[in-house]
Parts: sequence; C-alpha cells; structure tokens
Amino acid sequence: MIKIFCKGLCVVLAILLGCMVNGAMAASELGSPAETKATLSSDYTQLVENAFPKFDAPALKIRFQGIAMKYTTSLDTIKVRDLRGLEQLMNINLQQHAPELKVFKQEGLSYEVNPDIGKIRFYSAIQTPLALTRAVGLQRLPEFTQRHEAVIAQMGVPQDQIFFNKTSLLLTEGSTNPKDGAVRKTEPVVTGVTTHVIRAIDGIIVEGSYAKVSSFSPDKINAVHLNWPRLQLHPTFNNFEPRNQQSLKQAIADRVKAIAGSEKANVKMAVVLLPVTEGGVTHMTPVMKVGVRTESGGEGVIFYEGLSDQAIQIEKPANDSVSGGAQGR
Repeated sequence: MIKIFCKGLCVVLAILLGCMVNGAMAASELGSPAETKATLSSDYTQLVENAFPKFDAPALKIRFQGIAMKYTTSLDTIKVRDLRGLEQLMNINLQQHAPELKVFKQEGLSYEVNPDIGKIRFYSAIQTPLALTRAVGLQRLPEFTQRHEAVIAQMGVPQDQIFFNKTSLLLTEGSTNPKDGAVRKTEPVVTGVTTHVIRAIDGIIVEGSYAKVSSFSPDKINAVHLNWPRLQLHPTFNNFEPRNQQSLKQAIADRVKAIAGSEKANVKMAVVLLPVTEGGVTHMTPVMKVGVRTESGGEGVIFYEGLSDQAIQIEKPANDSVSGGAQGR
C-alpha cells in the first residue's frame, strides 16, 4: 500500500509564519532579532526584553505620522464589486443574480464577493488533476505565476501594498507501509501551485490581509482567497504617541507567563497594523503582535498589545489562519 502525503504546503506556511511573526520585516527593527528565533527560557521578563524589536520610538512615531498624512481618507482598492464581476474575471458562465446577493453556490462551484469588507472567495472543482514532475513543474512555474498574479492585480491588489509575494509548488510524495518491508518512496509529483501575497502599508504588515490563488488543474485557477479590507486608519493615528516601552514589555511578559505557566517558552514579536472594529466601523491601528510557543510544542498562541498610549479595545481578527496559532486575549 502506498501512503500519500503533501510536501510544500508546510513550506508555504513556514514562510508565512516567518513573515507574519518573525523578524523578516522590510525594516528589521520592526521584528524580533534573528538570534532570538530559537531561544527558550522561563525568565519571561528577559525573554521579552531580548525578543522586543529594536525600533526607535521617536522614529516610529514619525513613521506613523507620515502614514496618517499620506492616507487622510479611507482607501478601497477592490475592483471586483459583485458576483458578475468575478464571473467575468474567472471566465465562467454568467448567472442571473439579485443585486444584493453576495454568495453563489452550485455543485462544483462556489464564490463570494463582499467589497465592503474586502472579501472575495472562489472555488471550482478539479476536473483534471494536476500531475507534473518536479522538473516540469519548475519549468511551468513562471506560467502559473503570471496567471495568478494577473488575477490578483485585476481584483484590485496594488503593487505598492505588496510586502511578500511567492508562488510555490505543492508536492505529493508516496511511500510504502513499513510493515510490508523496506520503505519505498515514489517520485514527488506536483499536484498544485499556489501564490501567496501578504499586505503591508509603507512596509508595515496589515494583520490578516492577504491574497491566495491556487491551481490544482493544468490550465485553470481552482481557488481564490482575498482578504483586503479598505485602508481606514484609527483616529489615534492623527496624534500618535508611543506607549511607554517598559510598561508595554511588562504587559507582554505578564501575558507570556500566563500562557506558558512554568514552562520554558519562545517569544517572537512584530509591529503590525491590526484591523479593529468600534461602533461597527473597522479601523487599522498599530499593535505589537506576539507569538508564544512553549517547550512542549503545540500550535502556539498569538496575542496583541496596543502601541499607542491611548487605550484602544483590541478585538480578535475574524480570521488569523494565515499566521497560525490559537489566539489569546
């Protein structure tokens, strides 16, 4: 018997985690120093001190003030505004839709367009599965990349908001059951190609905002995920004052301790823009994103601490799947 498993997807997720939580920021001072990547300790105060990004508070203030001056009004870049627009983009049969309808489903095909929250979803069943050798997959990678990036651009993703863009092969490899004797592995087969885009505003990642386009068929796109909410800055941007670093570090250390208990832990941090909702309106506010993993493993926990000295009620994003881990409050 041959068991099938997927390589490549884990690589993609690892890349995303590195960009979202680790110090792989456009400006290294916005993320944890690289040397803290594997540090484990039960001295949570020192752990946080070492992992705290090395940004200069006055410089960060000037940076946020510059963003506030640049984006004085909300910015909505989504070009696909309804179901028909997505049908035209994906070159599928046009349907009759009520103007207010945002979701369409039928056997083997479903899609959703909600420009008010910057959400687009598309799924088309696989009719002819992709099955390429690694060599052919690499040869055809530019073709898939061009196709995916064209769709991403046509949905309304602007180049100046792209922080990370990568197209990856998803490989499937099989092996025989060890109980049947010496393990034999099959040659890896390319069963999918996925393009991931992560969003940033002037080099600062927007939490939970991304585009993902996947092909599991030789000549068509089978899945699209877009989370690209309008850029609307929180009012505190206009008079941003950075939170006292020592009190911020202490608040983070207290939460790390509560999560880790008495276990050794690893901590990674990054400055990000987090969409928060107040009074039914979603604004983006600067926060410190903190990822905590304990020595015993597990998927880890992610939480946020505000960077402004003005108290803001930070809510969990609707979806944090791109960055991984459970979320703590």
